[in-house]
Amino acid sequence: MPALMGYDLRKLLPDGVSAATDLVDLSSGHDYSGTGGIARNEAINLRLAAVVIQVLPNGNLVVAGRQEIRVNYELREMHVSGVIRS
Repeated sequence: MPALMGYDLRKLLPDGVSAATDLVDLSSGHDYSGTGGIARNEAINLRLAAVVIQVLPNGNLVVAGRQEIRVNYELREMHVSGVIRS
C-alpha cells in the first residue's frame, strides 16, 4: 500500500519502514455453498364476462372479454375472444 488517501506513504515514513509490508496486512477470502429449487402447480377456475362486439350474417356472435386476477401476489390477465353460436 504505497499510497493512502492521496499521500505517498514512502515519503512520509522513516527510513527502513516499508509501506508495502510493514504497515498493513490485508487479506480476504470467501466461501459459498448453496442450493435451491422451486416447484409450482396451479389450477384456476373462474367465470369471465364477455361482450358481444359483432353479430355475423349467419347469426353467430363475435365476443371478447378480459379479466385480471391476482394469484400468489402476481397479477394475471386473461383475454378471451371468439365466435359462438347464439
